[in-house]
Amino acid sequence: MRIAGGFNSEKIKIVCGICRKKILKSGQNQKYCKDCFYINKNKISKKWLKSHKDKVKKHQHKYKSSEKGKKTANDGTRRFRQTLKGKLNDIKNRRKYRCAKMNIIENFSILDINKILLNSKGICNGYHREPHYVGNENLDIDHIYPVSLAYKDFLKTRIKRIYNITDIQLLCKSCNSKKRDKVI
Repeated sequence: MRIAGGFNSEKIKIVCGICRKKILKSGQNQKYCKDCFYINKNKISKKWLKSHKDKVKKHQHKYKSSEKGKKTANDGTRRFRQTLKGKLNDIKNRRKYRCAKMNIIENFSILDINKILLNSKGICNGYHREPHYVGNENLDIDHIYPVSLAYKDFLKTRIKRIYNITDIQLLCKSCNSKKRDKVI
C-alpha cells in the first residue's frame, strides 16, 4: 500500500512454505525463510520450472531468436574447430579420451602421425593386398596390435599397453575395416 511520501512502513509477516515459521517478508514473491530456501534451493527451482514450463519455453524461444541468442560462445568454438589448429586439437582430445577409456598409453603426438602421413604420399600399405594409392585424406591410423585386444589384456593383467609411433600404420578405410581386430 502506497502512502504519500513513500511505501507503508508496516512489516508484513508470512508463514514459510516448508518449516511453517513466521517471518518478515523481504521480497515480492517470497514464500520461504532464508534457511529453508538455501537448503531446498534446487528443489524449489525445479518445482518452479515444472510449474512454469510454457513461460520458460516462450522466454527461451524469444532469446534464441534475438541477436544475443544467435551469438553464443559455441559460435567461437565452432569457428575454431574449422581451422587446422582446431581440427588437430579436436583429434588430440578424441585420442586422449579413447586412450583413457581403453586404458592404453600412446607415446606419440599428432605431429608424429602427420609426419608419417606426409611420408606415405597417400599410399595404403594394404591388408592382404598390394600397396595402393588412395590419397592422404582417405588414410586411417591403424594400430598393428589392435586397441580392443589391448583393452582385453588390460582387464586380465591390469597392465596398460604402451603404443609407440612404430606400433601404428596407415591403411585405407576398406583395408582397415577388413583387418578389424586381427594382429598382422
